[in-house]
Amino acid sequence: VTRTFSNLYSYLAMGCLASKKPPPAQKEQEAAKEELQDDEETKELIMQILQRIEGIRGKAEDYNAQLQLQVAEIENSKIGLLEEQPVRVNGIVTVAYEPESTTEDVPLFEAKAGQEIEILVREMGGWSYCRRIGDKTPGWLPADRITELAQLIADHEVDPAEGLLNLKQGDVVEVISRHYSGWAQCCLWAGPQLPGSVERQMGWVTDAYLQDNRSEAMLASKWHRLVLQALDEVVTYAVQLETYLKEAKPEDRSADPEWMEKCMQFCY
Repeated sequence: VTRTFSNLYSYLAMGCLASKKPPPAQKEQEAAKEELQDDEETKELIMQILQRIEGIRGKAEDYNAQLQLQVAEIENSKIGLLEEQPVRVNGIVTVAYEPESTTEDVPLFEAKAGQEIEILVREMGGWSYCRRIGDKTPGWLPADRITELAQLIADHEVDPAEGLLNLKQGDVVEVISRHYSGWAQCCLWAGPQLPGSVERQMGWVTDAYLQDNRSEAMLASKWHRLVLQALDEVVTYAVQLETYLKEAKPEDRSADPEWMEKCMQFCY
């Protein structure tokens, strides 16, 4: 898809540059005809790209559905282990939460700021599946009110490079996100970020250097869930790009030379 967009961008860019030179009066009709043909070719190319994107989105949705079933089977087979295993702290509540109501089917937790928790599932529709110390029964907390923490099990020494973090064994980091490729985006943990405070340096750390305290029941599906997250992102970006291209008009690129760059941004 990115290669196709690059070709389309080069093609349109040349068209935009050429359009800056007004044709002689005697060639106005020929220029108008060429512009009409150019518009038709652009429309056809956009339709071809749309078809490819729809195909990619469809496959991602199919893989996502299949993987969700596998995750459910894995976790259901392990769920009984939770009652036997102690709570393993790997997170903290940053903002207190008191649910208005809760049910047995969807248990919501009350939690205080600073309370230590075990995060079983980091993100699922804006909620996190957790356990509290002294209570092995899992329940749900808003994902934006908790922070995942991890400790370095060895020195993470990398060559100076943009986006990577050098850390020492024993350092505690806030895990901002994990990627299925085996990297985690982190920053040194120094308590909840206060309004107006200096932004902390973020960077990538090899996942294998982070102590993962989650219970065996959830570790069994750890990578499955990371792939699910990536598939969700593919579907989201594909839908955005489809919408953008369907609403695009040939005159858009004439009025805005950066039109194709705006299309391209959805591919990254």
